[in-house]
Amino acid sequence: MADETQQAISYSQQLERTSAELRSTAEQLEQANVRLRTVDQQKDEFLSQVSHEVRTPMTAIRSFSELLLEGQGLGPAEQQRFISTIHKESLRLTSLLDEILDLSALERGERGWENQAIDAEEALDRAVAVCDALARSRSVGIAVGPRADRGLVAAEPNRLSQVLINLISNAIKYSGTDSPRVEISSRRVNGEYSIEVADNGPGIAQEEWDKIFEKFYRGRSTGQNGEAGAGLGLAISREIIARRHGRPELVPHAGRGARFRVVLPALAEA
Repeated sequence: MADETQQAISYSQQLERTSAELRSTAEQLEQANVRLRTVDQQKDEFLSQVSHEVRTPMTAIRSFSELLLEGQGLGPAEQQRFISTIHKESLRLTSLLDEILDLSALERGERGWENQAIDAEEALDRAVAVCDALARSRSVGIAVGPRADRGLVAAEPNRLSQVLINLISNAIKYSGTDSPRVEISSRRVNGEYSIEVADNGPGIAQEEWDKIFEKFYRGRSTGQNGEAGAGLGLAISREIIARRHGRPELVPHAGRGARFRVVLPALAEA
């Protein structure tokens, strides 16, 4: 009798363990299904967004090329304007496709590069110099400082410059219309090197902060001149910085505008 009771207890315990394992497996399968549904939805949204972004320049190229082909009543000035528009939209389309391919390759880990110890302050100087012409064309003042003496990090120089150029050019585009201004600073604290880029434009609503680094998301639809990008620059920057174990941040601050920060692990000085 005692042996049978012990066996029944043992079987009961085994059944309980098996039931717990089955419940755990079922929960894991449900979580996996949720992730798959999310990925599938993101894929559909991505394809829809890509189609929308590509359609706009393609429509312009087709419309103006058809007008040129018909050629009825078009003077030299109009022809030149149409050709200029076609050229501009083709460049926009090429840039968009390049960004999509770059981001896709980054997300799949196919964009390999050799990191090296570099002074990020030099990359920042390069980015400011590249963006200087854009700032001048829009009468945007750039205030640089305070700065870190050195910002030794492990990175690929061109990729880091790409991130900083994107942040600075965005700040220029979205700076205020009255006394437009961009502020750039850097520092090294507690083993981290960081760069901040701020504008004095309309800023980004609090409810949009979690989405601002997502693909194709454009919290602020237009800049000074009413243009809007594809919404891929920040997503690409996020992937590049993440590959260096860093992080891009949207920083709370008092006053108008948006303030972005890029944080990277700092290397020890030799």
